[in-house]
Amino acid sequence: MKRVFILIPFFACLLCTSCIDILEEFFINKDGSGKYLVTYDLSAVLEPEFQNMLGGLSEMSGDESTSDINFNDLNSVELDSTSSMTEMGSTLNVSEQEADLLSRSFMHMEISGSSKVFKIAMEVNFNDASEIEQFFTLFEKAQAEDGQALPLSQFSTPTRISIKKNTLVRTSDTAKATDSEVENSMAMMGMFFAEAVYTSKYYFPKKIKKTTMEGASIDGNVLSIENNFLDVMLSKADLSGEIKFK
Repeated sequence: MKRVFILIPFFACLLCTSCIDILEEFFINKDGSGKYLVTYDLSAVLEPEFQNMLGGLSEMSGDESTSDINFNDLNSVELDSTSSMTEMGSTLNVSEQEADLLSRSFMHMEISGSSKVFKIAMEVNFNDASEIEQFFTLFEKAQAEDGQALPLSQFSTPTRISIKKNTLVRTSDTAKATDSEVENSMAMMGMFFAEAVYTSKYYFPKKIKKTTMEGASIDGNVLSIENNFLDVMLSKADLSGEIKFK
């Protein structure tokens, strides 16, 4: 776990300057428990073109700090690791329930210079869907306590999920999603995020009956939604709605 957090300042800069794709997946069990997995695909930074783009950004912004990072170093890295978030609780005054939640949460990191793969994933195994939001609240708090910032939350939508009587309801925290600072930074990075994709997938134990989610595609027990990354970040695409399943 400590090894992962040593790299946090590196990823903070990376996420603020690169093109990423996000895949969030909800695996729902019959009793309402399940797994939430959000994967940040940063593989584009391993391509030669990225270094030129980063240099251009530094010149435009007048910030030379990003030019000090040599992403070419990742070409020699081969890493596939999973770290429990349990130790994160040691920096916080967590309740017994929160400590249990952290023990069921993980960070996955996959870097392969040879295969040009660079991914970070956060996994939350929840007993109740409300624990997804609770985990990320704890995650952000832990980073603030450490004086570090891994801005993953800025690159995914606020996730408020409830599951009752074979109905999943997702609502959005519009106040956070339209935060002016996030909006300004997203607009400035538009040239990098223009082609980025934000995909949401929901897997249910039985067939889906209907949904109110805009742009959703249903295939049996799987519902998928694909949006432009910037549209999601700037609240131009709405991921909220209901999914009714058998």
